Amino acid sequence: MSIFTTAQDYVLDGLQIQVDWCDEDRQVADCFDDSSDTDEMQARCDSGEDVHYMLRVQAWDAADLDREVLLSDNYLGSCYAAGCSPEEDIAANVAGYLDDMIAATVKEAKEAND
Repeated sequence: MSIFTTAQDYVLDGLQIQVDWCDEDRQVADCFDDSSDTDEMQARCDSGEDVHYMLRVQAWDAADLDREVLLSDNYLGSCYAAGCSPEEDIAANVAGYLDDMIAATVKEAKEAND
């Protein structure tokens, strides 16, 4: 079981949104193509310079204070925070993916809540 660390937690459009991350279970070489220097990337992760992680976005009805009914969640594996923490990478929009993930999660949550 993966242990997630919360990076963002806020209310948006009547939904409680939580953005969190955990260490990626797979090796860098298993996730990137041959055009990437996966040996160097893995060495940087092993030294703590970079972080290979999985991103998760979850949504609950904002009135559900105990977060008992998860309405939607989305995952993006093999994110790579180069020279920064996952929190910093998330704050910088994860190479443009985070906004789309949040939008998809909100859409699915609203559909599930109708």
